[in-house]
Amino acid sequence: MLRELVSNNVFVFTSELYAQVTAGAVITPSGAILIDTLAFPAETHQIIRYIRDRHGVPVRYVVNTHYHADHTFGTCLVTDARVVSHRLCRELLDTAGRDGLENAKRSAPEMGAIQIRLPDVVFGEGRMCLHLGGVTLEMWHAPGHSLDSIVCLVREERILFAADTMMPLPFFADGSWEQYVTTLQSLPADQFESIVQGHGEVILRGEIEDRIAEDLHYLHALRKQVERIIARERPEGLLPTLGGQTGLNLAVELAKAGILEKYNVRLLGTPLEAIRRAEDRELFRDMLAKLGEPVLESEICVTLDECVAAAEKIGLPVVVRLGRLEPVEERILRQGEDIILEAAVAHLEDSIAAALEESTVDGGAIAVGESVTGELVEGRRVRYTFTAPSDGQLDILVTDETGQFDTVLRIYLPGSETPIFENDDFGTSLNSGLTEIGVRSGLTLIIEVGGFSDTSSGDFTLVIQETPEE
Repeated sequence: MLRELVSNNVFVFTSELYAQVTAGAVITPSGAILIDTLAFPAETHQIIRYIRDRHGVPVRYVVNTHYHADHTFGTCLVTDARVVSHRLCRELLDTAGRDGLENAKRSAPEMGAIQIRLPDVVFGEGRMCLHLGGVTLEMWHAPGHSLDSIVCLVREERILFAADTMMPLPFFADGSWEQYVTTLQSLPADQFESIVQGHGEVILRGEIEDRIAEDLHYLHALRKQVERIIARERPEGLLPTLGGQTGLNLAVELAKAGILEKYNVRLLGTPLEAIRRAEDRELFRDMLAKLGEPVLESEICVTLDECVAAAEKIGLPVVVRLGRLEPVEERILRQGEDIILEAAVAHLEDSIAAALEESTVDGGAIAVGESVTGELVEGRRVRYTFTAPSDGQLDILVTDETGQFDTVLRIYLPGSETPIFENDDFGTSLNSGLTEIGVRSGLTLIIEVGGFSDTSSGDFTLVIQETPEE
C-alpha cells in the first residue's frame, strides 16, 4: 500500500493489490475520518494501524462513497466508527453488496472474515456536512458511475475526494451516462486544490479543468462511437436487458436520440414502452388503473406548490419521492403536533429543486403518494391489511425518526395467528416476492412488523408499495 500526504493531515492510501483503488483519511485532534477502505483486509488493517500508531487518534467515521466492493469491504474492520453514506448506498449494500461478498469469498479466502456493515448515518437530498476537530467534510450526491455515488469535499483544504466519479477512464458499470455527464458538468473545477480519484493518482490544481473536460469529451465520444458501430454493423436488433441498469439506460438514450429509428434497430425481448412503463411511476400507475388493479393513490408533480396540493388531496401521511426512475430521496410526511403540511413539504424545497435538475425523465418530476400508518399492537408491533398486487411484488419500508431498530416481518392470512411468511433479518426494508410463498393476486393479507428495540419511540410508519417488474 502506498501513502501520500496531500495536504495538512489529509492522506491518500493507494492499493498495491487491486487496481490502484484509493482510500483517504482526514486526521483531526478529535479523531479521523476515513473515506472508503481498500479492497483487501491486509491493506485496510495497515491504514487503521497507521492512524492509531502514528497519530494517536481513533477512526471516528467511515464514509462509503458508493457500494462497490473495492471501496466498502474493509468497512467492517473499523469496528468503533460510525458509517456514513447516501441512502441508496445502504440499500445497494444490503442487496447487491451481500451477493458480491458471497462471490468474493468463493474466490478469495482472505475475504472469509469480511462482513457487510451497513451505514448507520445516511442522507439523500442536498448536502451533508460532517464536523470533526475543526474540519468540515461536505458530501453530496454525484450519480453517474453508480446510482449511489457521492463526492466528499474537505472544505478547509479544498480537496475533493471524488471516488469513482473521477477515474483514469470514466466508467459507469451500473450507473447512467446522462447522470454522469450532469455530475461532471456540475463540478466547479476552479474551486478545488486537488481531486482524489477513486483509482490512480491525485489530480493537481492545474490539471483539474482539463481532466474534467477530457472526461466529458470521452463520454460524448463514447456515445458517438456507439452510433458509428450501429451504422457500420447494421444490427437488426438490440437486447437491452443485458448489462443491468446500464443496458436499459443506454437503450432508452439511443431511442431518445433517434439512433435506433435512424438505423432501423429493433429492441428485442423488452419493448421500449415496457421499459418506460416499468420505470416511470406515473405510466406504471396508469397502466394498473386501466387494468383495474388496486394501486396506492399518487400524483406526479413538477413544482413545490403541486407537491403541497397533491399531499392535501391525498391526505397525510404521504410518501414524497424525488426522482421518477430511481428515487433521489424519499420522505414520509405526517401530521403531528409540531409539523404542518406546508412546513413538512417546504423543508424539501432544495431537494426538489435538485431532483428537477437531475431527473432523467421528461425534465424532472416528484412523486407524492399515499402512505399508510399501520395499527400499533401492544406498543411493539405494527399491523396493516393489504391486498396482494397483480405481479406478486411488494416494496415494504418500515421507518421511525431514527431508522435505527431491529425488526421482524410477518405476513398472515386474516383469522390466522400462524404467519405464512417470516423474516427477521431484513433491517429496515425488504423486497418480498409473494408469489414464492403462494400468495395470489387480490388476496387480503395482514402484514405485521415487530421486535422494535427498547430505545425506539414506538412511533412507526409502514409504507407498502407495488414494485414494477423490470
